[in-house]
Amino acid sequence: MVVLEKAAQQFADATAKPPFLFELSPDEGRKIFDGVQKESVAYRDGITTEVLTFSTFDLKLIKPAQTSSQRLPVVYYVHGGGWVFGSPDAFGRLLAEIAKRVDAAVFAVNYTRSPEAKYPTALNQIWEALEHIKQNGDKYNVDTTRIAIAGDSVGGNMSAITALRDQGQALRGQALLYPVCDYSFDSGSYNEFAQGFFLQRDAMKWFFEQYTAGVASASADNAQISVLRTDKEVLAKAPPALILTAEADVLRDHGEEYAAKLREAGVQVTSARLGGIIHDFLLLDPLKDTGAAKAGRTLLVTQLQEWLA
Repeated sequence: MVVLEKAAQQFADATAKPPFLFELSPDEGRKIFDGVQKESVAYRDGITTEVLTFSTFDLKLIKPAQTSSQRLPVVYYVHGGGWVFGSPDAFGRLLAEIAKRVDAAVFAVNYTRSPEAKYPTALNQIWEALEHIKQNGDKYNVDTTRIAIAGDSVGGNMSAITALRDQGQALRGQALLYPVCDYSFDSGSYNEFAQGFFLQRDAMKWFFEQYTAGVASASADNAQISVLRTDKEVLAKAPPALILTAEADVLRDHGEEYAAKLREAGVQVTSARLGGIIHDFLLLDPLKDTGAAKAGRTLLVTQLQEWLA
């Protein structure tokens, strides 16, 4: 029996009736998504921010306001939102908490979203930004020998893929928060939580369509999309991982299966399922005070501190 925390149940109930985000245009859906995150968009307490502009995307730098002259370690954050929604601003509260509690410089990549950009545009931008950070430690007064990547949902997907591309060269760890790990929709959790628990199976189908439609190479068997299908020999080169999943989330089983595959390949993995909670519990402002969100943030911060010490 699944019993949700009160705030999670209220949010699930409020989002269980149409129109759903995936039934709206991307622009309309983005306005609603950002409206839910008003607190995060306005969040500025105890941090400094800077926007770094590239040719086709931006990179937001968040630092603790009170910091010494010593170089800070780096948390490189890739936001979720189904490739369609979300932005570093919408994650402002979470990113600020990471910066302050870890005492780190947080670089949050504002990749070009879908459907305006298809696979693999966002992945390439994420890699370009990581390379820029690695080569500009002096410019930003950061320690490029201490970098960890983190991402949630589809951001977890792209963080995992980026970590595999890095092959343990620059990244000390990867924090994958309820990640999208496979381009399929028939797991036990997909079936159990297909409707009524905020993130629907039909929404995930729509998100993948926005990301991959018309791209011949964007098949379910492509490990650059379905990271769960990566060969064991490639997984063995991944950095240590933290993988958090939510009990009432269609993505849960694939995330936990990916944790198991990494362990099987010899990677150090810490994984935890947070009970009584739904997808996006670390992001959503209405869920920020749930027990699961508090515990999840502590697990995330503690692991990042350990990797970046």
